[in-house]
Amino acid sequence: MKRLVLVALMVVTAAACAPLPAWQRGLLLSKAMQDPADPDADAFDAHVTSIHETAAGASSAGGVSCGCN
Repeated sequence: MKRLVLVALMVVTAAACAPLPAWQRGLLLSKAMQDPADPDADAFDAHVTSIHETAAGASSAGGVSCGCN
Protein backbone atom coordinates (compact mmCIF):
# COMPACT_ATOMS: atom_id res chain seq x y z
CA MET A 1 0.00 0.00 0.00
CA LYS A 2 2.83 2.40 0.83
CA ARG A 3 4.43 1.68 -2.52
CA LEU A 4 1.20 2.46 -4.38
CA VAL A 5 0.82 5.79 -2.55
CA LEU A 6 4.46 6.64 -3.26
CA VAL A 7 4.09 5.86 -6.96
CA ALA A 8 0.86 7.88 -7.17
CA LEU A 9 2.57 10.83 -5.45
CA MET A 10 5.51 10.63 -7.86
CA VAL A 11 3.19 10.60 -10.89
CA VAL A 12 1.25 13.62 -9.64
CA THR A 13 4.47 15.50 -8.86
CA ALA A 14 5.97 14.72 -12.28
CA ALA A 15 2.81 15.90 -14.03
CA ALA A 16 2.98 19.22 -12.19
CA CYS A 17 6.41 19.98 -13.69
CA ALA A 18 5.27 20.18 -17.30
CA PRO A 19 6.71 23.05 -19.37
CA LEU A 20 4.31 25.83 -20.37
CA PRO A 21 3.92 27.47 -23.77
CA ALA A 22 4.75 31.18 -23.88
CA TRP A 23 1.12 32.30 -24.10
CA GLN A 24 0.26 30.41 -20.89
CA ARG A 25 3.17 32.04 -19.04
CA GLY A 26 1.67 35.41 -19.86
CA LEU A 27 -1.65 34.37 -18.34
CA LEU A 28 0.08 33.22 -15.15
CA LEU A 29 1.82 36.59 -14.81
CA SER A 30 -1.38 38.63 -15.05
CA LYS A 31 -2.55 40.72 -12.07
CA ALA A 32 -5.49 38.35 -11.54
CA MET A 33 -3.06 35.54 -10.68
CA GLN A 34 -1.11 37.58 -8.08
CA ASP A 35 -1.49 37.01 -4.35
CA PRO A 36 -3.44 39.98 -2.93
CA ALA A 37 -2.03 39.31 0.56
CA ASP A 38 1.55 39.99 -0.61
CA PRO A 39 2.25 43.71 -0.07
CA ASP A 40 5.83 43.44 -1.30
CA ALA A 41 4.79 42.29 -4.77
CA ASP A 42 3.28 45.66 -5.75
CA ALA A 43 6.29 47.55 -4.40
CA PHE A 44 8.65 45.28 -6.32
CA ASP A 45 6.65 45.65 -9.55
CA ALA A 46 6.63 49.43 -9.18
CA HIS A 47 10.38 49.44 -8.53
CA VAL A 48 11.16 47.32 -11.58
CA THR A 49 8.84 49.37 -13.79
CA SER A 50 10.37 52.65 -12.64
CA ILE A 51 13.90 51.42 -13.31
CA HIS A 52 12.94 50.10 -16.74
CA GLU A 53 11.03 53.21 -17.77
CA THR A 54 13.69 55.56 -16.42
CA ALA A 55 16.41 53.72 -18.31
CA ALA A 56 14.37 54.10 -21.51
CA GLY A 57 13.88 57.84 -20.90
CA ALA A 58 10.09 57.62 -20.61
CA SER A 59 9.96 59.01 -17.11
CA SER A 60 11.18 62.24 -15.55
CA ALA A 61 12.34 60.45 -12.40
CA GLY A 62 16.05 59.99 -11.85
CA GLY A 63 17.58 56.59 -12.08
CA VAL A 64 19.70 54.41 -14.26
CA SER A 65 19.78 56.34 -17.50
CA CYS A 66 22.32 58.00 -19.74
CA GLY A 67 20.90 61.48 -19.19
CA CYS A 68 20.19 62.15 -22.88
CA ASN A 69 16.45 62.83 -22.61
